[in-house]
Parts: sequence; C-alpha cells; structure tokens
Amino acid sequence: MASTTNQLEERTEEVRRALMTLRWDIEHNQFNESKRSYYKKLEEEYANLNKELEQVRGLKDGTNQDGANQASDTRTP
Repeated sequence: MASTTNQLEERTEEVRRALMTLRWDIEHNQFNESKRSYYKKLEEEYANLNKELEQVRGLKDGTNQDGANQASDTRTP
C-alpha cells in the first residue's frame, strides 16, 4: 500500500507542477492555445489523483473507509 501511495503522491506532484507552469503561462499571456486540451486533461487527472489519494490514505490509517470525511489536499496547483 505504501508503494501505491508513494506513486500516487509522485504523480500528483508532477501534474501539480505542470499545471502551475501552464497557469503561470495563462496569467502572463504566454499560453499557447494549442495546449488547451492538454491543460484540461491535467486538471481532470489532478482532481482524480487527489480523490484517489484521499481514499488510499483513508484506508491506510483505518479512520475512513470511504474517504468522504478525509481532508482534501490543501495545496493548489
């Protein structure tokens, strides 16, 4: 289970960094519109990864089997 959690955390961080870069580009009018679909896919993946991490962490510590009450990742990409 720890391996799965670590893999999810690593991928979540990779996606978060990519999103941060793209958001910087958007804010500074440097965004290439051809990357719009890539950006949308990253946003979806990031949301899904966070949900999955919440579920895994809830199962791991035994406090929340369904992950519904688990605190979400407060870091924003």
